[in-house]
Amino acid sequence: MNRLRRCLAFDYGLGSTGVAVGDIQTGVVQSLGAIKMDKGRINFERFQPLINDWQPDIFLVGLPLHADGRVQSLTQQARSFSKKLSEYFLIECVEVDERYSTVDARDNLFNLYGRKGLSKAAVDGQSAALICQQWLNMQTD
Repeated sequence: MNRLRRCLAFDYGLGSTGVAVGDIQTGVVQSLGAIKMDKGRINFERFQPLINDWQPDIFLVGLPLHADGRVQSLTQQARSFSKKLSEYFLIECVEVDERYSTVDARDNLFNLYGRKGLSKAAVDGQSAALICQQWLNMQTD
């Protein structure tokens, strides 16, 4: 684990995918907003600048599950996104349980900024940040 420095986390969605970066050594996480998707299809050119800028050692992809842990309709699409992302950029990808991340992201942003802070890109990015933070916390447990 010591060789890992930086991770990029993704909250996959059909319309947009939230992105966050995390520093594995310090535990600091930052939302990077969202990338527009083409009805779930990946346009790798939209992801390339993030890869170039942040040079991640690992990807984290939120895995949408029902509250009781059962898979839902978007689960397989997120897994496919994870696989394609890893194969294209040749970077390991870890799936992270993302239950309640969007709800928590909306709550956090509303508490900080009120209704004006609830843009789709802000919520998606904050959700990715929560996914990232959850994974980082698991690394230190």
